Amino acid sequence: MKKPTQKSMTVRASAGFSDGIVTKTIVQFCRFLRANSFQVGLQETIDALEVARFVTITDREAFQSSLRALLCSSREQYEQFDQLFEQFWGNSTETIHLQREVLSSRIEVPVIGDEHRRALEQASKSQEEGDLTATTGASAEERLRKMDFSEVAASDLPLLEQLCLRLWRQMSKRLTRRYRQYGERGRLDFRRTIRSNLSRGGEPMTLHYKERKRQKINLVVLLDVSGSMDLYSLFLLRFVYALQQYFERVDSFVFSTRLTDISGALRTHQLSNALQMVAQNVESWSGGTRIGKCLAEFNTLHARKLRSRNSLVIIMSDGWDTGEPEALTEQLQTIKRRARKLIWLNPLLGLAEYQPITRGMSAALPFADVFAPAHSLESLLQLEHHLS
Repeated sequence: MKKPTQKSMTVRASAGFSDGIVTKTIVQFCRFLRANSFQVGLQETIDALEVARFVTITDREAFQSSLRALLCSSREQYEQFDQLFEQFWGNSTETIHLQREVLSSRIEVPVIGDEHRRALEQASKSQEEGDLTATTGASAEERLRKMDFSEVAASDLPLLEQLCLRLWRQMSKRLTRRYRQYGERGRLDFRRTIRSNLSRGGEPMTLHYKERKRQKINLVVLLDVSGSMDLYSLFLLRFVYALQQYFERVDSFVFSTRLTDISGALRTHQLSNALQMVAQNVESWSGGTRIGKCLAEFNTLHARKLRSRNSLVIIMSDGWDTGEPEALTEQLQTIKRRARKLIWLNPLLGLAEYQPITRGMSAALPFADVFAPAHSLESLLQLEHHLS
């Protein structure tokens, strides 16, 4: 990714200084950090502006230390911060001019009130929508959306991961929003409406509705991490992480020759920590595949995860199974009876010449309500239609 340069990010002295010059420059610095993979959003930007009210930028060491403590959320970011700070603030003519202006004019950073907060929210929203396109171009984003995960070059991996997490978060938020809006009102309660309006001559001035019980969507995700899935499993694991961060109830498992519950690991706020915990707890990564055996373990030990008929079960696997197809059929029948919908995502389905003719995949197909590809970012985003 091409990093924004200090010259493009700082405000030029020739443009003149206004009362908001410090505010604008700090906001731009926060955007600069975000472009370098820091988790700096609206709240962190507001906090940085509050810091600047008490620690002037002319006290460079104190200003740098304060922002470092505030804006770094990991050891890697802490080690990277000083270099980025120097790259942005540096000792250029613009920065020196800004420091002199603050010192001589006593420019103060305004208190963050509702008006400033709304403006920052709008700027943050626009930045989130446009950051990636601005730095890489719409064509690069479109290319990566459709690219098969197995063909992604190493140089494209950081950009693709950033794009994936951003779009998956947006998808999860949209699904959560629809779910919360569902069932706010039930049907009109005619009896209560008539009784409450008798004193008004029967005119229905006030309407009453029957309460509709809020039905929770429960997601159960089982991800195949066997050797045949190596080219896809890490990206799919990031997708499961994004779902679990926003849905209220998600139970996540990985399997190959045995089943492992990773729900607790994926509930951490940092993706890197989540991946590290999964790596430590999963012993059978890149092993063989015993889908029927692992589903039997799920049905025996974790049947309570299918809490109601509103459960959606997502299995992500290429269907290569070394076990007997009869065992897989029996376990899928059990899951099918308990779940509202069974979704099978197969990365190989994105290949033009692929046919689901392996024994495992052939045994599973009759039980899948949805059989869809999972080989690219675009294909995973299509899952929104099935979840909503």
